Amino acid sequence: MKIYNMPSDVNEKEKIIGGLFTWRQFLWILAGTLTGLGVFALFGQVIGAVPALILGLACIGASLPFVFYKKHEIYLFEYLKRKHLFKKSIKYLPFKVLVRDKDKK
Repeated sequence: MKIYNMPSDVNEKEKIIGGLFTWRQFLWILAGTLTGLGVFALFGQVIGAVPALILGLACIGASLPFVFYKKHEIYLFEYLKRKHLFKKSIKYLPFKVLVRDKDKK
């Protein structure tokens, strides 16, 4: 009986942080947490602890879709980046004008 060695899945990023998160996911969580803590520290003295805590948790919650939500098998930030680059790209078809002129005659 032959044994075939199958290569590991190279499309999936390696989970480094605790076997749960990639570096990008960890950085999104860290950025959201630091932003939330900063908002809590700044607004805690001005508007009170409870509203500042709610704003801080909202900042943390705003970063979570970029960590966990996948659209078309890629994470949300990568999807939005690719969508922006596609919309920004030139979509001029040089032969489309020739075909239209030919159909009008």
